[in-house]
Amino acid sequence: MKHHAALIAVLHVGQQQVVKAKNCNREEYEPMQTVALRYMKKNQSGVIKAIKVNGELGRRLREMGLTPGTRISVCGRAPLKDPVAIRVLNSILTLRNNEAEYIHVEVMNNQPR
Repeated sequence: MKHHAALIAVLHVGQQQVVKAKNCNREEYEPMQTVALRYMKKNQSGVIKAIKVNGELGRRLREMGLTPGTRISVCGRAPLKDPVAIRVLNSILTLRNNEAEYIHVEVMNNQPR
């Protein structure tokens, strides 16, 4: 883990607070964001927040261990970005992008390594 010295200033602009930082990575101060698994990059990891599909596909995803609260990481992608390979519960799974669209993940590291 890298540590950076930073000068942080909090400005009040109208109703919003704006945080400015010098000499640091911008991503260190951004809140974690929730994105569809489809849009995650290689080596990004996070925690599943929701599976937004029901029926046969929802059941199949849950049977593979893709449930809210499960930690996952993107291991790789095919040359045309479909399918995506993910590590979940010490296993590697591949999902098509149309399936990964329904899995919403709170990303832990915004930058790919």
